[in-house]
Amino acid sequence: MLIFNPSLGGDPELSMFLYDDSGLGLLLQDLFSGIRIKNIGPEALAVLADVTHIHIVEKDGDTVIRDYLAAVRKVSDVKALVR
Repeated sequence: MLIFNPSLGGDPELSMFLYDDSGLGLLLQDLFSGIRIKNIGPEALAVLADVTHIHIVEKDGDTVIRDYLAAVRKVSDVKALVR
């Protein structure tokens, strides 16, 4: 599960979490915007390698604003995708 403050806009058009072996991740919410995740630990990387989806929860304080599933995909280099 990934929990973070609400993103701008409505419900995501595309829900995909991309990550690489360096500990970087990118939560895509549509073709033109995403949220960068840094410092994914080795334990979390091992878990990500074994799952096909991750539960995303957007919260404002104690209030859940939005929750959804995002497909998980390992890529060779997250930085190359955001240049």
